[in-house]
Amino acid sequence: MTSHEMTLTFDQFSLASKGAAADRTFRLVLLPGEVLKVPRRHRSLRVVSGAAWVSHKGLDHALYTGDTLPLGPARHEAVVSAEGEPLFLEIA
Repeated sequence: MTSHEMTLTFDQFSLASKGAAADRTFRLVLLPGEVLKVPRRHRSLRVVSGAAWVSHKGLDHALYTGDTLPLGPARHEAVVSAEGEPLFLEIA
């Protein structure tokens, strides 16, 4: 079985979601190997279950179940990937 990397932009996801609003909390599942770019307008990431690797403001962060990362102003989007198992994530 071959692993395929999938890159999603949050804007593409939110446009496809009916009634998506900028201040709404989104719940997503990422599988290992998938990457999500979170636009700068979002305020935080919370790992509901699993492990995440997040690059934000030039720093890398390992987040685990229950961890939250505030997303302050940044030049680029935060980039999130699932580590080793499905990642259940909330983005506000």
